[in-house]
Amino acid sequence: MSLVFAAICSHAPGIRGRATMADPALREPFYAAYRRLREQLLAARPDALLVVAAEHFANFFMNNMPSFAIGMADRYSGPIEDPAWLGIPRASIPGNAALSQALIQEIMQTVDVAFAEEWKCDHPRTICRLCP
Repeated sequence: MSLVFAAICSHAPGIRGRATMADPALREPFYAAYRRLREQLLAARPDALLVVAAEHFANFFMNNMPSFAIGMADRYSGPIEDPAWLGIPRASIPGNAALSQALIQEIMQTVDVAFAEEWKCDHPRTICRLCP
């Protein structure tokens, strides 16, 4: 599997949940940039997406906060936030346990990485539902 696309973007929950509060002169170019990002991602035709995001106490807490953790399930649920507040309905998000396990086995050779068969997605899923 080859790397075909890489991007970085904000995943702030207000992007969807409080979009109407933003000045339209700022909001519209912002959403246009996300639409271009989505078009570029779709054009790359990736086999899988690896999403790197901060853990916001959805799966771990201060008494068990690994430096790095990888979800390893075939499905994930999310977002964890209130759908009305976030502006994104809860859904079942596809994963790939076999790919996750292969990555974990390789990464564990040099990095102390945690893994979890159960993983709750928080608002990083925003990008998936950002554009109408």
